[in-house]
Amino acid sequence: MRTALWRQVETLLPHLWRVVRGYEANLALQEDLLQEILLEIWESLPQLLAPARTRTN
Repeated sequence: MRTALWRQVETLLPHLWRVVRGYEANLALQEDLLQEILLEIWESLPQLLAPARTRTN
């Protein structure tokens, strides 16, 4: 399930890049910021899945 959600996150990468470029001009710092955002999303996926599991049980 986490992998399926991650595929959906990947479809948002162009939008995330646009946001990151709005915050930072330096490419290396843009990459760092995007990595931090993606890590936060990855770590949040279990919490996002928990309500769905509750509803289906």
